[in-house]
Amino acid sequence: MIVYRTELVEPWVGHKYTYEFPHTCVAIDDPGNNFVLCPHHTCNDLDSDEEENFICDECCTFRVMGKPSHLLNHSKMYQIADKYSVVGLKELSRKSFRHCCYDFWNDDAFHIAVDHAFSTTPSSDLGLRSFVIDTISQHMGLIRKPEIRRIMAKHSDLAIGVLLRNAEILE
Repeated sequence: MIVYRTELVEPWVGHKYTYEFPHTCVAIDDPGNNFVLCPHHTCNDLDSDEEENFICDECCTFRVMGKPSHLLNHSKMYQIADKYSVVGLKELSRKSFRHCCYDFWNDDAFHIAVDHAFSTTPSSDLGLRSFVIDTISQHMGLIRKPEIRRIMAKHSDLAIGVLLRNAEILE
């Protein structure tokens, strides 16, 4: 897990920003880490749980520009990138898929992309699978949908992943 420094440093010029969202503020004692989350965010109280899963509205407005059908496109692109060992494309499609899961988890296109992702990747490849498991775990109402139930029955590793993720949350 990569942890980023999230203090606002002025002047902002010359600092590297990560723009990795959602973000949870964590104290870092490594002076060599000079990343700042974004120019709009300062972690004031690092012991507080208020900063859990922070998403900057100013930085992330670009994410909603996609369409629900892009979920399946990103899943297919991930599959192609994996097949031809195009690491950069695989990482880009993984990040794009994550953003689409965040935005379109309640759309009918979500279950189609989930089925594709779990049908075309081995259980050891958590690139897309982890985002699906996280998304369903965060929105447990999804398991009431017949399509999601069918996919969970078809792909038992999805059901087990959601169960284990929820067990981690409860601990």
